[in-house]
Amino acid sequence: MRFCDLEAEQAHDTIERDTSSLGAWYRDVRTCEITDLSEWDLCRAVRQRLFLNHVLPVALALTVRDVNAGGAYDGELVHDLASLDAQEFERLVCAKDWLHELERIEAESLDIEVRKNLDDLIRLLRESAQGY
Repeated sequence: MRFCDLEAEQAHDTIERDTSSLGAWYRDVRTCEITDLSEWDLCRAVRQRLFLNHVLPVALALTVRDVNAGGAYDGELVHDLASLDAQEFERLVCAKDWLHELERIEAESLDIEVRKNLDDLIRLLRESAQGY
């Protein structure tokens, strides 16, 4: 699945014509498979809240594999995910599964900031999973 395939769901024409760095970035990645996005691109997509129902599973899978994943700094992806609202995760079909995977991460050896962000992300997923 690519952003250009999902554009009919949401109005992204303003980003498409945008001459800013965000618009240029979006034009560069809109035809890439979401599963092929770089760590940097995934972080930016999460921060911009682009097609989260498709981006979150990819971002969470990467976070489970490497909690220190990020484009600009270690742990950037978990930081960006933890900055979302719990409601953003409510549409995730497998929120409980992601929660269990994240809870299994060995947090003791992590940088204190990454550990805090991981704890915040787990809390958000718990909040969103309560409705299931």
